[in-house]
Amino acid sequence: QAADCDAVAALSVDFFKDEWSQVIVPQRITSAREYMKALRRGRGTRLSRVQKVGIWKVAEAYQQLMKDLGACDIDMAMSMAADLLDVESRKPKPYAHVIVDEGQDFSAPAYRVLRAMVGEHDDDIFIVGDARQRIYGKTVVLSHCGINVQGRARRLKINYRTTEEIRSAADKMFDSNGSRVADAAFAAIAGTDDVEGNTDFPSNDSRSLVRGPVPTAHRCATRQEEFDFVTKWIFDRCGTVSPSDADSTGEHARSGEHGAGLHRVNPRDICVVVRAKWLVDEWKQHLDDDLPYGTYRLDAATP
Repeated sequence: QAADCDAVAALSVDFFKDEWSQVIVPQRITSAREYMKALRRGRGTRLSRVQKVGIWKVAEAYQQLMKDLGACDIDMAMSMAADLLDVESRKPKPYAHVIVDEGQDFSAPAYRVLRAMVGEHDDDIFIVGDARQRIYGKTVVLSHCGINVQGRARRLKINYRTTEEIRSAADKMFDSNGSRVADAAFAAIAGTDDVEGNTDFPSNDSRSLVRGPVPTAHRCATRQEEFDFVTKWIFDRCGTVSPSDADSTGEHARSGEHGAGLHRVNPRDICVVVRAKWLVDEWKQHLDDDLPYGTYRLDAATP
């Protein structure tokens, strides 16, 4: 009901959630006047004054609902924790140093909690993160959280985890743009090798220390076509032997009827990753039905 006005009727629930977590909470906005002046850099949607009034009414209603229920969301909880630690600012901070991993996924309230936990001095907070691995889509300005990194940040340029070919393909995907996201992604992967077979493509100044095969991409028109393509791809590399046979002999799998004489791959060395959890059982059933090896699911319960 708080959003029952024409100015904000077209805005989605996700928009309100993001406006709360990315604008209102990080900037500690407590009034409509403050919200009118708030920085909204990176939000992508320009708002009129009338829309801001409507959005703030929703924010007030949400806060009142949380108060009535005696509840709070995670951002509110962290903001309160930071405020409580700030009240105790006259006392020594509880920690001398804080180390943060995967820092790209920390919110502004989370960083304010960390700032309140440790006093400002040399080597007080050490943060490691990769903005391109950001999961939650939140961009945090550390200086707004009391963490000064100006002149102290360093960019790591050597990749120890992936091959140069995979790194280059990933960089090209991030650099692609346009409204046709899938087309851009497939074109980026396809463009990781030139017509001469050269894989030394300097997309930026980062590099990996190991080399490997160039990634390939195959587009399928239907789900069944995906199943068939992946099944054949696996069988062409593994043949007909079972994983237990390969383990007991210590040899690579024997050739099947496809690609006889090629270097065989142990089926245990192949992992199929799907885009959503609900697809896992469907893929497992299909692979179990059409391949001779048997599959097992990797999850938290897998030893």
